[in-house]
Amino acid sequence: MASDPGRSGQRIPASYSDGHLVPPKPGASADPKPCAGNKGTQITVEDLFYNVTTRRKALKNANEEYGKIMEVVTKYAIHNSSTAFNCKKVRTCKIWMSELPQGASTVDINTPSGTTPLDNIRALYGAPVAKELLPVSFENTRWQYKASGHISNANYNTKKMVFLLFINHRLVESSSLKKGIEQLYAAYLPKGTHPFAYLSLEISPEIVDVNVHPTKREVHFLNEEKIVETVCEAMQEKLANANQSRTYFTQTFLPGASPPKTDAQAPPKKTASSTRAPEHKLVRTDSRTRTLDAFMTAEAPIARNRVADNEDVEMVDVEKQDSSQKAKSRHPFVEVRLTSVLRLREQAKLRGHKGMTDLFRNHIFVGFSDDRYALVQFETKLYLVDCQDISREFFYQMALGGFSNFGCINLSIPGSIHELVIVALDAEDPEYWDKEDMMSKEKIAESVVDLLVSRRVMLEEYFSFKVSEEGDLLALPVLLKGYMPNVSKLPRFLLRLKSEVSWETEQQCFETFCRELAEFYAVEAPIALPDAADESIDEEMAGYFRSLEHALFPAMKAHLVVPEKMAASGAVLQLANLPDLYRVFERC
Repeated sequence: MASDPGRSGQRIPASYSDGHLVPPKPGASADPKPCAGNKGTQITVEDLFYNVTTRRKALKNANEEYGKIMEVVTKYAIHNSSTAFNCKKVRTCKIWMSELPQGASTVDINTPSGTTPLDNIRALYGAPVAKELLPVSFENTRWQYKASGHISNANYNTKKMVFLLFINHRLVESSSLKKGIEQLYAAYLPKGTHPFAYLSLEISPEIVDVNVHPTKREVHFLNEEKIVETVCEAMQEKLANANQSRTYFTQTFLPGASPPKTDAQAPPKKTASSTRAPEHKLVRTDSRTRTLDAFMTAEAPIARNRVADNEDVEMVDVEKQDSSQKAKSRHPFVEVRLTSVLRLREQAKLRGHKGMTDLFRNHIFVGFSDDRYALVQFETKLYLVDCQDISREFFYQMALGGFSNFGCINLSIPGSIHELVIVALDAEDPEYWDKEDMMSKEKIAESVVDLLVSRRVMLEEYFSFKVSEEGDLLALPVLLKGYMPNVSKLPRFLLRLKSEVSWETEQQCFETFCRELAEFYAVEAPIALPDAADESIDEEMAGYFRSLEHALFPAMKAHLVVPEKMAASGAVLQLANLPDLYRVFERC
C-alpha cells in the first residue's frame, strides 16, 4: 500500500502480510519511509490465496477472472460516478500461478471523476442503452427506505436482464426484487426479453440481513415483500407515464416488388370456422368434458379414529351420510349484510390475478404427481399445482362465501376440547415447556375451552361450529360437499383458535377465523398409522385422491380467485409448453 493524502507532498509506502507490517525486501526495515510519488492511494495485492490451495485451484483462467473483475468495476463505476475508475491488464503478470497473455497495456474501463451515473452508463454500456433510460427517485417513510437510479423504458429490451443493485452503497443481489421487476416488465416487453435497471436503495442497516450467502452477495431485509411491492409500484407509475410513445420497426417495400392488391383484387378471407390453428399450437382437449368415474358414487373417506400415536384420546367419528342423495338445507338461506364480511369478500376479488384465475377456470385435470402435487393442463401448457397451498386459499374464500349458511358435520361422539388441546400441546417441542413463565398445559387447555364456550353462540350462528356448554365439540362446518378434512389436524386447529384468531375486532375476527378454518381444511394426505393394514391405507389414499379430483378441483374451477401474491409464490409451476416441445422433437 502506498498513500499520499496530498498534504505533505510525500508518498508513504508500506507492506503488509496477514495484517502485520513486513519489510518490502528481506533484511530491510518494516517501518514506512516517505518517497516521491503521485497523489492518492494505491493498493497492490500479490499472491492471492497463496496459502489456501483449494481456493487457488478453484479459480479459473485469467481471462475469465478478469472478466468478472471488469463486471464488478463497471457496476461500482456507475454507482460512484464522482470517482474516477481505471481498469486495465498489464503486459505480463504472475497471477494465481498462471501467466496473462502477452499484449500491450490497454485500458478496458476508464471513467472520469465528477460525472453522473447516466454518463457512465453511456460510456460503459453504450449510447443506445442510455438514451432509453428513465430516472427514478422516491422515498417511503413507512418502510424506511430511499431509492434512486435509472430504469429502461418500454422501447428498450435485451435478451438477458442487466440489474445493478446497491443497498447502502454496497453491490448485492436480491432475488425477490429482481423477480418483481421482471414480472413488472413482462406487461411492457415482448416475451423472452428483459430490461435494464440500476437501483440504489438506502435502508436502515439494522433491518438488513447480510448473513444469507457465504459471500455476502445475497441479502434480505425486514418487510422485504412490502418494500419490493412499493418499489415496483413506483417503477410502474414511472413506466406508465413514459409509455405514451413506442418505437416499432416495419419492413420497407422492396424495389421491383409487385404492388399490394386492393380490396377488390384480394381473395376472400377465410371464415373463423374454416381456419385451423397450427399443429404446434392446437389445443386437443376441452376443459368442459367430464369423465364417467366422476358420476360414480363413492363414500367420502372417513378419518381414522385416533389422533397421531396418542392412545389415551380417541378421535371422534363423523356421521356417514348417503352421498347419492341431495343434501337438504335445514335452514333458509341467510343474506349477509355485515359490512366487515362484505368488505373481506370484495378484497378477495380485487386481489385476484386474471391469468392464474383463468388457468383454474379452464384447466383440465391430468393426474397426481404425489400426495401433494397435481398436474393440470391449460391450453398448450402443462402445470404442476401445489394442492396444499392452492386449497388453503380456496377454502378461505369458501369460508367467506358460506358465511352464516354452512352445513355441518355432526360428530357421532362429542369430542372433549380439553383433551384435544392437550394432544396438540404434547406434540410441541419439549424445550418449549422449559421456560419459567410458561403456563401449564392444563391451564392453556382450560383457557381454550373457556374461550370457545364463551363464543359458542356466535360460532354456531356464523360458522356452524357447535360447542356444548360443557366444552365438547359437537359439529364442524362443511366448506365443500364431498370433501372431508384430515381430522388429525383438529387438535392443532383448536389450539390455534386461541393464539392466532383476533377476537377483539369484528373484521379481524372473521378474517383470522376463516384463515384458520382454511388451514384446517387445506389438503393433507392421511397419516399411515403403524397398526393399520395395508389394504386400509390403500383404500383411504384412494378415497383421498378421489375427493381431490372429483370434489376439490371442480369446485376450484367454478369458484377460485387466485390472488396476485400466489401467482408469484411458486404454488403453480409451468412444466411444459407444446410449441417448445415441437421445437425440440419436431412432433407431438
